[in-house]
Amino acid sequence: MDNAFIGTTLASIAAAFLTGCGVTRAVVWAAQRWRILDLPNERSAHTCPIPTLGGLGVISGFWAGVGVLLGSGQGKVLAEGSVWIMLGCTVVLLVLVFDDSGRPLKVGGKLTLQFLSVGCWLYWGPRFEWISLPLVGKVALGGWSWLVTALWFIWLENIFNFMDGIDGMTAIQTMAVGCVLAACFWQLGNPLWQVAAILAAAAAGFLVFNFPPARIFMGDVGSVFIGFIIAALGVLGEGSGLPLWIFVAILGYYIFDSTYTIARRTLRGENVLQAHRQHLYQQLDQRDWGHWRIDLWALLLTLLLAGGGYICLSGWFTIGAGVIVAGGGVLIGTSLWLWHEEKGN
Repeated sequence: MDNAFIGTTLASIAAAFLTGCGVTRAVVWAAQRWRILDLPNERSAHTCPIPTLGGLGVISGFWAGVGVLLGSGQGKVLAEGSVWIMLGCTVVLLVLVFDDSGRPLKVGGKLTLQFLSVGCWLYWGPRFEWISLPLVGKVALGGWSWLVTALWFIWLENIFNFMDGIDGMTAIQTMAVGCVLAACFWQLGNPLWQVAAILAAAAAGFLVFNFPPARIFMGDVGSVFIGFIIAALGVLGEGSGLPLWIFVAILGYYIFDSTYTIARRTLRGENVLQAHRQHLYQQLDQRDWGHWRIDLWALLLTLLLAGGGYICLSGWFTIGAGVIVAGGGVLIGTSLWLWHEEKGN
């Protein structure tokens, strides 16, 4: 690894952080000036109007970092063309700005934008040709390739949207996931580690203004964008040596909380598309844990699950699997405790 490569990579990460921070600060000012605010309601975790559209800082930071790599020629992953597809899909998702700026889109409108972005990826980008499962290996998808890839993107876009409900949560999770993915890709010798690191840095720039108590919210435009980029890294990673099941372990907390909550609401006959406050992190907030404490709890869980995945990738499967099982046990235990508390009340 030569000095030019190291210097360019550090410059791209710095550009992502500084741009993310600067653009987020500008959006705070603009949102306050033009009253683009998230007003509290009975489902909100905040009690006063807060500026929104902060996701523009994450998006700007990410593309500023990637732009440095483009300009330097040191970003080998860019030659594959996938980042250009990401850019096109980002343009589609930017329409969500209208939803965050007081012109709410209906559920159908949001899903249409998500399907359009996924359609762009499916048309020009790679798909899951197989998925890797623990103790099983690669399972060829055949004709199911298109559907599985589409569901993967839609699933993660909505998971990150659902989970962006308290100060700092999604920004901290994006930083953690991005750093672990960067470490995994680095170990595999895959240049995708640069993209993961840039995403983490962009989220860190936004987090400067999203620390509890938050001065700005990410909004759908930011959370859906993050979900899309991470889903893209999952597809690219599976095709180049990072098994999907390890990727799922790294995202374990977000995936469990969202899937468990949707399943529970479905079994109760509730409308899963209706806004609610039944996610695990929301229930903890209702028990006065405070945003900092919940963010730390979620971060430690993610690091535990992601650490297990990284250990498995390093060749220590039994130990790594044990760590993942321990993290899953904490999640299940927390769910049972909250369920018992709910029944008791």
